[in-house]
Amino acid sequence: MTNKLKKEEFLVYSALLFSFILYLIGYFFSSNEIILFGTVLILLGNLIYSFNDFVGRSIFFSFNVTYFTFIMARPLVKIIFGYNDIYNTTKYGFDFFSETVTIHIFQVIYLGLFGLTLGYLYFEKYKNSEWQPNIDRKNKTFIDAIKLVSLLVFYSSFIFSLLITIEKAGFSNSEGYYSVYSSYSSRYPFIFTKISEMNQISLFVFLGCLPSRGKAFFPVFLYIILGGISLMVGQRNIFVLNVLIVFIYLTYRNFTDERPWLSRRVLFLGFASIPLILLLLNFVNRVRTGVDFSGENNPFLDFLYSQGVSANLIGHAENLSLSSNKEIEFFTFGRLIDFFNNNVITSTLFSTPQYSSQTLDSALYGHSFADTISYLVSPVRYLKGWGYGSSYLAETYYDFGKLGVVIFSIFIGWLLIKIKQMFTRGPILMAFGLSMVRLILYSPRDTALSFFVTSFNITNIITVILIYLIAKIFCGITTNSHPRSKTFSYGNEGDNDSEK
Repeated sequence: MTNKLKKEEFLVYSALLFSFILYLIGYFFSSNEIILFGTVLILLGNLIYSFNDFVGRSIFFSFNVTYFTFIMARPLVKIIFGYNDIYNTTKYGFDFFSETVTIHIFQVIYLGLFGLTLGYLYFEKYKNSEWQPNIDRKNKTFIDAIKLVSLLVFYSSFIFSLLITIEKAGFSNSEGYYSVYSSYSSRYPFIFTKISEMNQISLFVFLGCLPSRGKAFFPVFLYIILGGISLMVGQRNIFVLNVLIVFIYLTYRNFTDERPWLSRRVLFLGFASIPLILLLLNFVNRVRTGVDFSGENNPFLDFLYSQGVSANLIGHAENLSLSSNKEIEFFTFGRLIDFFNNNVITSTLFSTPQYSSQTLDSALYGHSFADTISYLVSPVRYLKGWGYGSSYLAETYYDFGKLGVVIFSIFIGWLLIKIKQMFTRGPILMAFGLSMVRLILYSPRDTALSFFVTSFNITNIITVILIYLIAKIFCGITTNSHPRSKTFSYGNEGDNDSEK
């Protein structure tokens, strides 16, 4: 690979350099607008860079979109469009009047995007192996067996997922959205809920087998429908993340197949539907909260403004760092610590303390930044199920300062490259890659290590092992029945759209 800069690389590096100059000017003159303008410059450079190789950089593109939506949108909508929030009269729509806190928010927002871009560009150019499918390592008979078993698991678990999602929707409708997090408990047996949790990872294993469009359409359709039903619960993130991960998968299949899965026509229809989707999401937000803070603003600005609330968490992290009396403050690793503390094995052997979410103990003694901040901001609402959420930017900033934000963002840039490579390493690795990237896209509004803990939870691991073992048994039976069965390379050869 040549080290000579291409035109799009020169553009994005130039944007990065000029943005850093603007950051320094804004830093020394305490100008929030200059720092924000530098952040926007990076974002525009990243989007242009992504469009130059949309198939190869769809994950990078998607992360920039979520970063903008969750972190940058609120102050931009306030400054550029003069958004009127009748409940918040601050200049940038933040929860703080303090200039000191506000300048720290803008600095962290910039450094997060700067680190991400720097990490992604470096590892893509100098540390990234060629993005090619790893062929001649898999037996087609075994891949077909995995494909069949994972699809059966998906269809079976979908029934339970559907029942539980509908049950949640009914509970949310009768008791209120926030009650889902404080008092909801499924009336279905425990085994039903565990089977329902096998639904997503089994679909990702199936998609990792590179099925034809005809075979992939219905399972993907059901997956989108399930996300749509979650809107009835009030959970917008599930629907949006499901759509995003399908979008990323379709762009990847443009790479694997001669006939594109994501054609210009489909892409155009997708972008054309965005305004309708935003209207729907904004409507869901108003219904679940019962609050209409829009005033005379249009619904599109309502959506961006409401989603950008996560930037406030950086300010709360700044205030918490000045007043915290917590003995343990590693929020960045909080999900990982809770994973080890809250499972049956470690709690039995070591009597580790367990703190359920949305409880006073979790807020005061646990490792959940979301619980701690939500309780400090509004104790009464928190105990009723309300939560502010979290952000990897706020957690890393609180634990390790601005340098920690840059380093962790560089790590995310590297991770986006490695996950893209996982897509080419067979169905199992691709399944975990899809699971991780789905949650990484949400990390500007989620805990720092949620992508790892959730993707490699016990249910997912057991599901993958079961699929693998059953496929092995099935493949062995088939091979014994047909001892001359031929070995093929990994891929979807012979599995074309004529099978629709």
